[in-house]
Amino acid sequence: MAIQGTLVQRPWAQPLAGIATLLFAAASLALVAGCFGATAYGPATTNPGLPVVSQTPSHPPTTPAEWSKLDARAKEAAERAGGNVTTSFHALGAEMTAPSPCVMAINGMKTVCVARDVTVEANHCYIMAVAWGFAAKASVQVTFDKGVNQSLGGKNFEGDAGIASGTFCTDADGKATVHVMALGPERELLFNELLEYSVAVASRTETAIESAARRSSDAAKADAAAAQIENNIFMSESRQHGMAFARGCERCRKLDASQFEACAQSMGMDRFGRVQCHFPVR
Repeated sequence: MAIQGTLVQRPWAQPLAGIATLLFAAASLALVAGCFGATAYGPATTNPGLPVVSQTPSHPPTTPAEWSKLDARAKEAAERAGGNVTTSFHALGAEMTAPSPCVMAINGMKTVCVARDVTVEANHCYIMAVAWGFAAKASVQVTFDKGVNQSLGGKNFEGDAGIASGTFCTDADGKATVHVMALGPERELLFNELLEYSVAVASRTETAIESAARRSSDAAKADAAAAQIENNIFMSESRQHGMAFARGCERCRKLDASQFEACAQSMGMDRFGRVQCHFPVR
């Protein structure tokens, strides 16, 4: 199976927001744990209340024979959902170098995820399958370049027992970036694990009718997500500053972008001279 795809090297100034937030939060806890060590293979060490942190990788490097089995498993899972496999690659933690959201300074540089870019075409649906051979769950986050999907910024999915798969569809040519992270039994982020994944991507062309129906569904999902975020923002502002402030900020966010700043400033500034209203979600 051919190894394809482009290694992702992104500066910290432009991290993927969801991934960066998760990694920074977990890293802060890991720094407190202070439990990195030796080099022999061994099981993950669990610290109550902290992410699961492997003192050593839980498994040796994947052998050629094992890679062949993983490649076949990923290909089968991708094709089972429909479409033909057009892209396949091995996503390796050893390939990750700083600067990258996948490499963090935690008691030395630690690789906490793998990342790859995949080229996508307009009006296609892609089935991505990820296979691995060690005892962990996997969290897969696929993010799109702007405009690749008219309504959604990406797709998240998880899996265990060595396989995870998810489907996403596109409206324009561009790039999708896949990040894979290893999770413990309680969905804790695993640090210092040997991350080795086989990824297969199958694709199929959407008909005009399928595209129209899917875009309508995507737009509804995006609206529902934005409404939930807006409600969370309102509740947070009301708890911090009172109901009157929250309602005032809510009115500001309904204005167009050129009017929002002046409206938000009228609601008051913090001691650093910044507006206290949360910026509009959409």
